[in-house]
Amino acid sequence: MKFSCRNLYKFIALGFLNFTIACFVLPANLYAATQKTDFIRLESLLLHEPEQALDTTESLLLQSFPTQQPNNPIWFQLQTIKARALIKLGKFSLAEALLQSLVGYNHAFDNLELYATPFYLLGKLHNEQGDYAQSTQALNRAKALLGENQDSILYANLLYTEARNLRFQAKYQDAMVLLKQAQVLYSRFKADALLADSHNGMGVIFNYIGDFDAALQEFEASLSIQKQLKNQQGVSNVLYNIGEIYRDTGKFSLAFLYFKQSLAIDRTFGNPIHISNSLGKLAQVSLELNEIRSARRYVDEALLLVKAAKSKSDISWQLSILASIYRKSGDYVQAHATASGGLNAGSRKWG
Repeated sequence: MKFSCRNLYKFIALGFLNFTIACFVLPANLYAATQKTDFIRLESLLLHEPEQALDTTESLLLQSFPTQQPNNPIWFQLQTIKARALIKLGKFSLAEALLQSLVGYNHAFDNLELYATPFYLLGKLHNEQGDYAQSTQALNRAKALLGENQDSILYANLLYTEARNLRFQAKYQDAMVLLKQAQVLYSRFKADALLADSHNGMGVIFNYIGDFDAALQEFEASLSIQKQLKNQQGVSNVLYNIGEIYRDTGKFSLAFLYFKQSLAIDRTFGNPIHISNSLGKLAQVSLELNEIRSARRYVDEALLLVKAAKSKSDISWQLSILASIYRKSGDYVQAHATASGGLNAGSRKWG
């Protein structure tokens, strides 16, 4: 039997986590220390190998918690990690079902951040699906649970996700205010991966308001951190957005190269929304380069992905690209039938 490095990594991670839980699952006063040490390996897997993070978390839950234990904080946190992995992999239906079950429990946790986390993740999930009203509603539930506790990474994540909602609604200045507040907290807590994502998000906004130099500076800051962390998904997001700069400035051949690099990385992670975003941009650039068949091939694949993911804004956007392809081909009847008012704002990657 082959024993790959990946399997070895999983074996070590499971062994370490099982040992820690065996030691600390009962003494509640040691939970804070456990939270900082037990989950380091899972956090690393989430960043680099979300599929492996999902497998490891499920194995750990099965071995250490054979029954549901919603009032056990370690069980509960492992479930939120599982939900995060599902979201990152684009398995939205499974993630939503899990999160809805978590928010339905009545808890007596002293740590309200733990109970607020599923509401935050629901907000993130709804944002990914293009339902910004539901996203904001879930984020507000999380804020209400936190109360005056606004000095945490979780609170920064709430600000960051709400900034995404505002950006998708073209409320750019309001989004920038929230992003800057989130960046202060990420810097304070040395949350480098999240800080990199916030630079990426700020670059997207600068791109939208036409400040391309400022956008490139933000993207370069993000790319530098992502490469240091060896976060390939983060690298993909920044490459994608740099491609956007070149597309917006009419450098279509250069934009095509960046989108292709982004797509190649996206395929290794399997998130259907990220893959469809890159495919959509390749379709748009191919259309500008008069490569109509290539454009149609890209958008057809993207539509299959976003329809399966049930992402409203992304379906709308891909249909608008398809309508453009029909117009470019001179088929105005099909173009009119296909046009859906999709917004380009739904296509940018924030990480």
